Amino acid sequence: MATIIELDSVSGSSDEHSASNEYSGLASAAGIQVAQAASTEQPAAAEPVPADVGNGAAVQTEAPAAANAPAAAAPHEYVADAGNTVRFPANVAIDNIRVDGRHLLLEQPDGSVVVIKDGALNVPTFILGDIEVPRVALLAALEASHVDIAFGADGSISAGPGNGTPGSAGGNFAVPVGGIGNGFDLSALLPPTALQFGRLEPRELTIGVREKDSTPSIDPVASTTVYEAGLPARSGESQGSNEPATSETTSGTIGFTSPDGVSEVSLGGHVLTGVPQTFTDATGSLTASYVYDPATGLGTISYSYTLIDNTSGDATSVNLPVAVTDADGDPAAPGNLAINIVDDAPTAIADTDSIAAGQFGPATGNVLAGGTDGVDVNVTDGAADTQGADGATVVGVTSGTTNSDLDDGGTLGVQIQGTYGKLTLNADGTYSYARDAGTPGGVDDVFTYTIKDGDGDLSHTTLTVSIGDAPPVISDLTPEARGGDVTVNEEALNVGTPGGPGSNPSSTAETGTGTFTISSPDGIASLTIGGQTFITNGVFTAGSFTTPEGNTLAVTAYDAATGQVSYTYTLLDNEAHPTALGENSLFENFAVVLTDQDGQSANDTLTIDVVDDVPTANADTNSVAEGAIATGNVLSDATDDVFGADGAAAGGGVVGVAAGSNTASPVSGGLGGAGIAGTYGTLTLNANGSYSYDGFANAVPAGGATDTFVYTIMDGDGDLSTTTLTITLSDVNNAPVAANTQNWMSSDPAQQTLSTPSYPDGYPLLVTIPTDADGDNLIVTATGTIPTGTFYFDGVTYVALTAGTVLYDPAGGINLLDDLVYRPTATVTDTVNVNLSLDVFDGTAHVTQTVGIHEVPPTSLPSDTAQVGNGNSPLTSGNDQTQNLSLSQATVSAITADPHGSTVVIYTDFQESPFVTPIPLGERNPGVFGDGSAGSHREQEVQVEIRIGANRFAVVEDDLTAGTFEQSWTYDPATGLMKATVDYDHIFLLDGAGVATTTTLADYLIANPPAAGDTWTLSYFDNDGGNYQARAVRFEFFSHDPGDPGITVNGDATLADQIYGTSGIDHLNGNGGNDVIIGRGGNDFLSGGGGSDLISGGDGNDLLVGGFGQDTMTGGNGADTFKLDQLDIKDLISDYSGAGGQGDVIDLTSLFDTAPGGANIGEFVNYDAGTGTLSVDADGTANGTNFVDVATLTNVPVSSTITLLYDDGITQHTTTANAV
Repeated sequence: MATIIELDSVSGSSDEHSASNEYSGLASAAGIQVAQAASTEQPAAAEPVPADVGNGAAVQTEAPAAANAPAAAAPHEYVADAGNTVRFPANVAIDNIRVDGRHLLLEQPDGSVVVIKDGALNVPTFILGDIEVPRVALLAALEASHVDIAFGADGSISAGPGNGTPGSAGGNFAVPVGGIGNGFDLSALLPPTALQFGRLEPRELTIGVREKDSTPSIDPVASTTVYEAGLPARSGESQGSNEPATSETTSGTIGFTSPDGVSEVSLGGHVLTGVPQTFTDATGSLTASYVYDPATGLGTISYSYTLIDNTSGDATSVNLPVAVTDADGDPAAPGNLAINIVDDAPTAIADTDSIAAGQFGPATGNVLAGGTDGVDVNVTDGAADTQGADGATVVGVTSGTTNSDLDDGGTLGVQIQGTYGKLTLNADGTYSYARDAGTPGGVDDVFTYTIKDGDGDLSHTTLTVSIGDAPPVISDLTPEARGGDVTVNEEALNVGTPGGPGSNPSSTAETGTGTFTISSPDGIASLTIGGQTFITNGVFTAGSFTTPEGNTLAVTAYDAATGQVSYTYTLLDNEAHPTALGENSLFENFAVVLTDQDGQSANDTLTIDVVDDVPTANADTNSVAEGAIATGNVLSDATDDVFGADGAAAGGGVVGVAAGSNTASPVSGGLGGAGIAGTYGTLTLNANGSYSYDGFANAVPAGGATDTFVYTIMDGDGDLSTTTLTITLSDVNNAPVAANTQNWMSSDPAQQTLSTPSYPDGYPLLVTIPTDADGDNLIVTATGTIPTGTFYFDGVTYVALTAGTVLYDPAGGINLLDDLVYRPTATVTDTVNVNLSLDVFDGTAHVTQTVGIHEVPPTSLPSDTAQVGNGNSPLTSGNDQTQNLSLSQATVSAITADPHGSTVVIYTDFQESPFVTPIPLGERNPGVFGDGSAGSHREQEVQVEIRIGANRFAVVEDDLTAGTFEQSWTYDPATGLMKATVDYDHIFLLDGAGVATTTTLADYLIANPPAAGDTWTLSYFDNDGGNYQARAVRFEFFSHDPGDPGITVNGDATLADQIYGTSGIDHLNGNGGNDVIIGRGGNDFLSGGGGSDLISGGDGNDLLVGGFGQDTMTGGNGADTFKLDQLDIKDLISDYSGAGGQGDVIDLTSLFDTAPGGANIGEFVNYDAGTGTLSVDADGTANGTNFVDVATLTNVPVSSTITLLYDDGITQHTTTANAV
């Protein structure tokens, strides 16, 4: 490898030479080779070391690279940031810059290197510390470092290795140069040495002789041309008119001569290098480079220029100055590369469009873009205009062919009237053409339009719209063969019309509306329907006319925009349809003729389908038990059969009947006479629809069956309809008969054994044995929730009944229904109402039997209570203190049963203030009238009343005088209060003056029976007050005397009751049903009510009232009264024991009050001692023959012992019957 040194031919000065070295771009002199023989031997230690001749210090020799000292420090690397800026420490030096490929190297004074990665591609901005290096200073540093630079179109700087020379003729510039001593002319080229040197390497030297200075020159530069026509489409701009060509680009070379070498070559102000560079501005892009041969001094600039955008005007150009400067700074005379730009011009190309025959458009498109626009239906839009590189818009349009340009913006965006229509053309080339109504077809409408490009060039051509020709057309009419246009139906004919009513008069199908469409592009001269004109010269007139069939056709509307004609056809009568063809059609046709303005006509037919009304036979049903008869009428039962507008056939609508269910074919005959035999009976059907079905006995299976017949009806024109008559037959299975019952007893369990009869195992329940008319075996099973306390006797002991227990099965030998008992719950005073449910099954049907069980609390409990006062505030003296009481059903029932047995108990805390409970001993009982004691004050001041409406009843009177003074209030230790107990026979009605009458509350309630919900007013009155007062008065209403365990029962109004009395006084009323009433102990009031009852008095002196049924009465022990209520019913008295016995009597008060004429009533009563029959004379004639048996004394007592009881209205009397 060699280093070429060029020396000036005249001077030996080191200022005028340059060195060319392949390693000029290296960062260190360690890579430089000098002219010295190569040696692999290292100097011995004793060999002399180069030294500075000035100061004797050792210096570095120009040894091969391997012998040179290493760099002082490793390089530092930097990378430009996003803004292409590099920030360095403030002490970084930038006056020694080198290029290493893509990178810039900054050599520092200490030998270190700073590397800027990729810095040569785009030289960044330098910031030293906080100071930005100005661009001018940076460029100066690059030039001083002999770095080639190039500028991009965006102002960026790129760097390349330059042809600069080292700063001295030799030496390693990475280290300071040592002193040269006294110095010699060329001593800098040779380092100071000691006495011995190593072996020198031979080096080849080339000596160049500098020629005489010369001036460079540029060859003549020829102009060249580019064409806008070749430009491609740009953003928002159209392509040139000849875009496929490359005429927008030109290229060439420019020669130059520079004997003294080249320092700079530029084109268009851009410094060129040997590498092609591209420079772009708004107009075009220049790519250029140069080559230079130092040997010949000749160089060539190569360039390529591409126009990238259109210019404004017709004669534009680009001038690029050409400059060459030689190595010693001499410039060549400037040259100029002129590039002419040829303007592009638009070309308007004729357009065509079309409107199909019979259409009016619009025809749309774009004269600039051409092609089919997809908006209109044709495919005849014209070709695109050539807009050229300058772009183009439409600037004018006019009707006809003018062969001239028109630049008039006022003609755009508005309608331009042509010969046959109107054109609206816009500057962007879009247009819309609409044909005028009534214009002819088969013609062309021509318009001339002009376009202009961006720099004012104009071009015109034509837009031709071709209009097709079409005859008038009638559409949307349907011929008779396809069912016609509108259907009307005779079935919808209304009442009052000639053919009405149809089978469905509520329908509106007698009227049909329809439309058809006409089209006459060449205008309408006339439209006729059925010979009637409705449009004349395009003017529509609505109207109607009577059709040949007697109906009405009205033409109601015409829509010129759509061509739609509307009409209505109204059927007024049934038509003469073909006979017996069912629901057939009869058509009425009307000729429709449409004629246009040029005489062309279209013909069609409007067809109306008139549908025949036909009869409709609707299926009939009936039902009957086997062996029974069912009747009806098939024409009118359930849904009526319908004959419609044609009516029924003469002689009756039904024409045939047959057994079976096939309705596919009509039937005939079989009417009347012996009838038609079915499977389970015989049907007799008549022409008028009436029928009788006689079911066969014992023919229907267990699950039932149906017997079906078909029949056919006919209307007036022979149309037929067939349907069925279905008889549903039921097998007669008599379901079991199970009678529900009610059972009543005291809620006090102790009463089971406190009377006779005694029931230690529980009260036997009244349960009727179910029956079955068919004789089926019945199984009775306990179901549902079993009431607590229900037991049955299993043959050994009593067992609690559970659901699922079979209580009755004769086939299985089971009957536990007679062994059911009930034991009341433990609570003495509770009310229990429950049901025992039994399922009765005969093998086919299930029937539920209900056994009611009722625990009745003792009537010793009050049925109603109420209180006057709140117990805190004194009851004000001198004023009534009242409280309303709404009567309960229990109170009403007790009063109804025995008003004489009802009692009211009153409690009060009346005493001298202050109040204490119990009331102090000294304030309980009264002394003598006026003695001032609390007890006497209570008797003298307090009056308690019951008020019913306007009637006042005194319960406790105030004793205002010594003569009336008595003790009414007694101390009650249970409550600590004073108590008064008064029955209804000692509560008296007051007159207007407040004086007691003889009418008792019991008398009043017998005459005026109360009802549940009636209101009684309870009153407390203190006539004095003062320190003697009360704070509360409580009322308790009882059915019997308080403390009596007796109960009051009113049995079920319809069902059989079994009622058990107590050891007390019971009021037991059976009401309806065949009741069993057992009084047991006490003096009971027993009434059978409406059924045939079994009444047993038991112990005590009982009243037994048979009621309205045929009753059996057993008085039991004691003097009992048997009361007979009905003349026509003979009761049985089983144990009469009268005079000389237990003292029983027979009460005939309800039969008559007194004997006629004052005679002895016994003369009207006979007793037959042989039969024990007691009879009463029904007609009131003494010793007459019209006697009615009213009782049978089954134990047949002697007549002298029979005592009769009656009431003459004032006093009760006894007598004896006549013995017969």
